[in-house]
Amino acid sequence: NVDDIAFFPWDILGDGAVTQTDANEVFSNIGEVIGEGETELDLTGLDLDLDGAISPVDAVRVVNRVGYRLNSAVTDDAVG
Repeated sequence: NVDDIAFFPWDILGDGAVTQTDANEVFSNIGEVIGEGETELDLTGLDLDLDGAISPVDAVRVVNRVGYRLNSAVTDDAVG
């Protein structure tokens, strides 16, 4: 699968592809509130719906895109 967009937030690990590991990272943080508690991981990127917490909806969004790869030919300039 190729995702022809420059904004690619589902790749939690930033390696150019959405993998099961990305999904696991979101699932393991469901219920975490952004900005509360001590954590080594910046959870901001896991909050895909920007509601202030990691929710099951965020996890489903990643799972639905497992296997997608970032199309490096598409740049921010191309999407206007």
